[in-house]
Formats: sequence, structure tokens, C-alpha cells
Amino acid sequence: MVGREDHQSDPRPGGKQLPAGLDLEVVIGLLSGPFFYRRLIAHRPIPPDLVQGVVGGVLPVRDR
Repeated sequence: MVGREDHQSDPRPGGKQLPAGLDLEVVIGLLSGPFFYRRLIAHRPIPPDLVQGVVGGVLPVRDR
């Protein structure tokens, strides 16, 4: 299994990296919550623009 430290130092596509100290459990909850709610609770489809909006709002990235 690859440790968290290994992922933090890997460059991301487009020269972006996730911030150091990012709590991955919180991020996973923030990323998945809107989709679970929309499909399982509200019984509504997931529009394509929702994906980009959620990811863009949850994952701040910085230049290397």
C-alpha cells in the first residue's frame, strides 16, 4: 500500500498539487456527499456540470 506521503509529493496533471496536510477522509466525504444525496435521497440525475463544480469547490490546487 502506498502511503499518504508518497501521494503528496507526486506532481498532478497540469503541474498542480494537492495542498499538504489535506484531510483525505474529509475530502472524500465532501466529494461523494453531493452525489449520494442527489441520487439516493433526492432521486434526481447528476448533471455533468455538477461534477466539475463539486470537484472545483472541494479540491483547491496550487501550482508546483
